Amino acid sequence: MNFIPVNEPLLNGNEKKYLCECIDSGWISSEGPFVKEFEQKISARVGRRYGVAVSNGTAALEVVVQALGIKAGDEVIMPAFTIISCAMAVTKQGGIPVLVDSDPSTWNMNADEIEEKITDKTRAIIMVHLYGLPVDVDKIYYSVDQPPEYPGGMQAMLQFISENLRYPEEQLEEGIQGRVIIKFYVDTLGRVCNPAVDRGKDSALDKEALRVVGMFPDYTPGMINGRRVNTWVRLPIVFKLPAVD
Repeated sequence: MNFIPVNEPLLNGNEKKYLCECIDSGWISSEGPFVKEFEQKISARVGRRYGVAVSNGTAALEVVVQALGIKAGDEVIMPAFTIISCAMAVTKQGGIPVLVDSDPSTWNMNADEIEEKITDKTRAIIMVHLYGLPVDVDKIYYSVDQPPEYPGGMQAMLQFISENLRYPEEQLEEGIQGRVIIKFYVDTLGRVCNPAVDRGKDSALDKEALRVVGMFPDYTPGMINGRRVNTWVRLPIVFKLPAVD
C-alpha cells in the first residue's frame, strides 16, 4: 500500500530564492524585510491597518485568544476534529472548548450544529478549514443572534443603490441587464470592509457594484449574546435598464 501523507508542501515558486536572500542578508529571525512585507500585505488583504506575524499557527491562536479577552469560564466553540492547538490556546486562558462534530462530507465542523451549542457563556467560534475544504462560513456567520442591519432597512438600501448606480455609457443604447453578487463583511464598528465580487460576469458592472457598496453608510453591527461581531454579507445587485431609442 502506498503511503498517503496528510499534506504535501507546495514549493514550486520563489521559496528557495527568498530563503537564500534571507540567509545572504543575515535576517533569519525577528523582523527582517520579508516579515514586514508579509505583515503589510496580509493586513491590506483583510482590510486592516496593522498585521502581526508570529512563528507558527499555535502562537497565532494563542495571540488571538488573548486579544479577544477569553477568560476563565468563557466558552469557545470549535471543531472536534482539528489540531490540539485550538483547544490548548483556549484552556491556557482558562476557557472551555465546546466541540462540534464533523460534517461527513467535508470533515469540517457541522455548521448546522453550531447554533445549539451557543450559550450565554459563548465568546468565540474557531473555524478550521480542513484539508483544503472550506467551512460553510456563511451559515456560521448567520447563526449570530442579530445580523448586521443597513440604516433604514432593506428599502433604504435599495433606494440608495438605485440613486447611485451609474451605467456604462457605451451600454446604454443597447440596454443593460445583469446581476452581480458582492460579498463584504461588516466589522464591529459597522463599517463595510473588504468588498469583493462573489459572482458576476460583466467587469464594468462588477466595478460599478463595488463602487456603490463602498459608498454605503455604517451598519448596525451584528451581535451574538450582546457582543458585537464581524459578520459577512452577500448582496445581489441587479442592473436592469431598457434600451435607449
